[in-house]
Amino acid sequence: MTANVKPMLIGVNGFPVTVLLIDTNDTQATVTTAGYLSANASTTIPFSDKQTAFVYTTDAGVGNYQVSVDSLGIASLIADSATGVVSIFDAPVTDKNFAVFYGTSGQQIQDLSYSPTNASDTKVVMAAGTFVAGNLVQAGDTAGSIAPGPVAANTVLTSSIVTPDVGINLVRFDATISTTTLASAGTATLFASSGSKQYKIVGLWLNFGANLTVGNRNLTLSDGTTTYSIIPSASLLTLVNATWGSTALPFPTAAALNTSTAAGANLLAQYSGGTTDYTTGANITISGILQRVA
Repeated sequence: MTANVKPMLIGVNGFPVTVLLIDTNDTQATVTTAGYLSANASTTIPFSDKQTAFVYTTDAGVGNYQVSVDSLGIASLIADSATGVVSIFDAPVTDKNFAVFYGTSGQQIQDLSYSPTNASDTKVVMAAGTFVAGNLVQAGDTAGSIAPGPVAANTVLTSSIVTPDVGINLVRFDATISTTTLASAGTATLFASSGSKQYKIVGLWLNFGANLTVGNRNLTLSDGTTTYSIIPSASLLTLVNATWGSTALPFPTAAALNTSTAAGANLLAQYSGGTTDYTTGANITISGILQRVA
């Protein structure tokens, strides 16, 4: 370790300050160890806390340091972070690359070839939370942050077809309707829509269940605009398994099978015809598959 020291006196009105020019073959970490100057300086000049130094190190280049002398007269160098001087390590750098700190002094930066995906964009995406390896990420907020997602990548359906067809957005429902809800002209929701979503009915099924022994109502399935089926009372009194288009669960008589539900409208069940509601407390279960089309 060597520290070739050359003093340069400057000052104003009788208050001289010594500036030291120091050339070393040591690293910044070495020259900032306690007592470095006293142990390695090539000069016998006295050191004091009023001195500042420009020091060359092998890893950080030329930097500004303060001289510090303790009560025993041992002189050390302290990186002068208070000056705000920042040097570039390992120049030259690349235009528009990100700058990162070198070391822990806060006075050296370097270019590690980290570049933005699009230099014209103005947001740097930040991540929050603990991520799970193999899971998909999701938008964390509207400002552009990302957050860990709950969905594992290997659970997302993919296709080996080079140009796969657009997903058909099928949804299934199993709705258990209480005769208590249907009583007194009540309605029961089979499938709830939202916003302006629209669906085509792919299939409907009436499920086996306990027989309803009292009542003569039919059950209309509609979205409030289109009637998709009217289940006759005889089917409700037996509740056998039946598919859409059968006598027990007939097709619509006044609409095409591919008629979409109204925008944002729920698929509903409601009594129609007859005069007597079924005994309250019993259940009717209807299943279906819908395809979202809008």
